[in-house]
Amino acid sequence: MLFIIKPFQNANLDIVLGSLSSAFLAVSAMQSHLPTLWWLAVPISCWTAYSLDRIKDACHILSLSQTQSATLSERHAFHAKHRNCILTLILFFSLTVPILVYLKLPRLYLYFGLVMGFYAGLHIMLSTTHRYKVLKEWHIATIYTLSVWGLPIILSPQAIWPTSIYPLFFFLIALLNLTVYSIHDVVYDTHFHLSGLHTIIGQSGLIKLALLIPLVCITLFILGLSQGLRPDILTILLLMTFLNGLMLRAKSYYRYIGEGSFLLPTLLVFL
Repeated sequence: MLFIIKPFQNANLDIVLGSLSSAFLAVSAMQSHLPTLWWLAVPISCWTAYSLDRIKDACHILSLSQTQSATLSERHAFHAKHRNCILTLILFFSLTVPILVYLKLPRLYLYFGLVMGFYAGLHIMLSTTHRYKVLKEWHIATIYTLSVWGLPIILSPQAIWPTSIYPLFFFLIALLNLTVYSIHDVVYDTHFHLSGLHTIIGQSGLIKLALLIPLVCITLFILGLSQGLRPDILTILLLMTFLNGLMLRAKSYYRYIGEGSFLLPTLLVFL
């Protein structure tokens, strides 16, 4: 089974499924109605941002090969090997998706997409400047949350409070996911001078943050119930929190747990 999942993960296709599942959660929670093209643009945008970030890191690591041993992770090695193909796809999507959005959807969708594209591009550029201790995990969690939840929130017929608990809950789960990844990868990231929270708070700080976030999520769960929010959605968010916290105890399979947690919103189909 792993020989099927590994290439799927290396190509960031797990991000595609996770973003679609998360988009379904956002639309369900905010009771928004989004056009078909939005459902296509969200996973493509998430895949593009993640792939560019992987290519950037792989190129940086390979640039160190002349001065030190540079052993790429499986995902970085995949992006280094298929860099030209991936960049061609990214260029194709970067041209066609905005044009389709411009032609088919109200201007709000185009403006929002351009702002998110600028934010993601700025983050990737800043994270290549290793003197700048960028809050990588924070920014990626913010970009991911806004990409999935931004338009469902804007177009929601519901009041901003208490429904804003949902996206805040989701943001903390995304941040927890990335924080635990960084804990497992801290030796690798430090050795190759990759940017991230570990450059600011160290591994011990990452562990404290990973323990604090679930406590905040439990608080949001209780607050959401008291405010009359949907218990099924809150329960799924709490389960996602639990699985991402469980990654702290996992070893070689921690990424399967973390990435699988973002598929849990599909359970809403059966609830």
